Amino acid sequence: MIKQFFISRVRYNGTHIEQVTVSDYNSTFSGIDDGEPRLLDDIVDKIQNKKEEFVTVYFNESQQKYELGKIVRVFPFAGNYYLRTDDDKIKENNLGNLPSNAA
Repeated sequence: MIKQFFISRVRYNGTHIEQVTVSDYNSTFSGIDDGEPRLLDDIVDKIQNKKEEFVTVYFNESQQKYELGKIVRVFPFAGNYYLRTDDDKIKENNLGNLPSNAA
């Protein structure tokens, strides 16, 4: 079984993702933990080798809770890797509207 993690924040280097904040489900508090920064290469490796699955997660301010987004996919193009939540084959990242500046 592939372990699932949540991506809640993203940090860009120009227009390319450099790092994301990855959180795990915290069953004690029925929510997600604060997360840890992970580099793009690590996320790409885990997805491509089917070791882990990542889903975007958003904090809903009005309801004061996290909501699931979409499954994150890897799109390779010209030696670069892009993280996307859709099936478009466009050489750019698309993780929705995640907040910037990974922890």
